[in-house]
Amino acid sequence: KQWYQRRVRGEPPVIDNPDFKGEWRPKQIDNPNYQGEWEPPMIANPKYFEDDKLYLQKDIKFVGIDIWQVKAGTIFDNILITDDEDFARNVAKETFEESAKGEKEKKEAKDEIERKKREEERKAREAEEAANEADDEEEDELEDDDESAFAEDAEVEEAAAADPEEEAEVKSVKEEVKDEL
Repeated sequence: KQWYQRRVRGEPPVIDNPDFKGEWRPKQIDNPNYQGEWEPPMIANPKYFEDDKLYLQKDIKFVGIDIWQVKAGTIFDNILITDDEDFARNVAKETFEESAKGEKEKKEAKDEIERKKREEERKAREAEEAANEADDEEEDELEDDDESAFAEDAEVEEAAAADPEEEAEVKSVKEEVKDEL
């Protein structure tokens, strides 16, 4: 068993094995029909033609944009496709910079409203927690009062023990309560 454990751990066996012929490998059998690595057959396509001006698009009517975004609320408008950098800068000054000011003001106003709403919710939550805490304290006080009610019952029983008539009456009431249960 020791040689097996050493073999599992990757250690060489302690005793040489005279029958060991080296690491095992599967036998290779000659294949007379072997034609080399497989390649898919090339079939002629009669509709194929080379277009040297494939990149040239004269009339673009639509633009498709597929964007994955993390935060919602992103708006895309005024898309410009041109190869003139100066023209693009001028259009950006006329359109983007003007609209960005108004959009920024609207965003700040919206953020302020959301901030106020969160603050009101926080205050309401704190007030609710304070009310719940006050209710818990009242319940604790009532439980303390209940304990004193038991003490009053004990006092009545002690008084009844002093008076034999009251003691008989208390026993009869207790028996009636037991019978009802």
